[in-house]
Amino acid sequence: MADTQTILELHRIASVDLHALWTQFTSTTSQEIECANYSQKPEVITTGPNYIDAGGSGAYYLINGSQTNQLAWDLGTPVPIQVVPQSSNWPFAGWNFGSDQNPADYYAGGIVEPSANLKELQHSMDASAYSDNSQRKMVQTPNGYLFEAYTDDSHVWVEYSSNQGSSWTLANNGEPLDYNPVNGSDPGSKCPSLDYDPSSNDVIVVFQEPYGSTYQIDYAVFVPSGSAYIQDADGPIYTEGSDSYSVNANPDFAMYNGFWLIAFEKKSASGSQKAGINYLFGTFNGLLQSNGTAYSMWDTDASSTKPSIYGAKTQSGEYADVAWQEGSGSSSTIRFAELALNTPTMDTLGQSTPITISNSAWPANYQPSLVQEPNSTAWVCWIANNFGRPPMNITLFSTAPGA
Repeated sequence: MADTQTILELHRIASVDLHALWTQFTSTTSQEIECANYSQKPEVITTGPNYIDAGGSGAYYLINGSQTNQLAWDLGTPVPIQVVPQSSNWPFAGWNFGSDQNPADYYAGGIVEPSANLKELQHSMDASAYSDNSQRKMVQTPNGYLFEAYTDDSHVWVEYSSNQGSSWTLANNGEPLDYNPVNGSDPGSKCPSLDYDPSSNDVIVVFQEPYGSTYQIDYAVFVPSGSAYIQDADGPIYTEGSDSYSVNANPDFAMYNGFWLIAFEKKSASGSQKAGINYLFGTFNGLLQSNGTAYSMWDTDASSTKPSIYGAKTQSGEYADVAWQEGSGSSSTIRFAELALNTPTMDTLGQSTPITISNSAWPANYQPSLVQEPNSTAWVCWIANNFGRPPMNITLFSTAPGA
């Protein structure tokens, strides 16, 4: 009788699946007698869709085109899975296995059960969704689209409307702006600001994202595509040298005279940068181009907060304007300065002497917001409080360019 040997082979497949293969060998034949599949993946989906905002219900899955929670699969073969939202007001916002497509191909054997994220439009569970108010959170493009950026669930989201706000679409394939389609990560993001390029109708959003022990200011560009807007470019534009992500940099973004500007807060000095209001600038050609250098505005310090920046969007504009809050509580003022274009290539900017524009009769002044007319006349509004009657006042200030 020929010798018989029993061998147990353990195969690690797709990183997490163990297949036990018993094979009996003889001197003349080889026969597989048993194969048992031990998978960490259940065949029944027990978890429903994840509703990012409270109040969601009623969504369901289609697996291989059928409404079921039974996930039958063969190893290495993708399973088409789709989430059907309860309504158009709860659009798809990505899968927990890293895909932003719906339907998506799910490869069984992953370490997590598949779950779809659904995000309610025009809604946030974050009480400070539009904070900081000095940053520009909404714009209307020349082609009539409304855009807004806000925070929800510790992420920045962008929505747009083509019909003056009657209905909205979640941009970026339903994902937050910090979502990385390469590895599926979303580390968090906050403090968004946006503006548009008048020549292309492109919309640019900047926001703050964690980076090691500090943070980066990142940007995303959304471009028209038929009746929709799609993200066309993104990336970091500034890396902070000392302040941690817990510090709100509150970057405010503006397109200016064919170029762009970002004003933001720093609480501690690093390199040549001082604590206070700092700014970046550069050119736009579908991407934000910059030398990567941030410049400190003089006569500002760590108590200078809430920068609001605006610039003329036409080639005739000469000035960009910056307003900010100085101090806090019952002793805070609103200050204002101009940034002037010194050369045609915009390689340097000149700064006017900052002036205080709030009234000393009102000791507490908060949250300036600035806009500029086509002739470069600046208008600033803010909240003023004299801790008496009336308790609060919305104050306006205007100045002609170069005044």
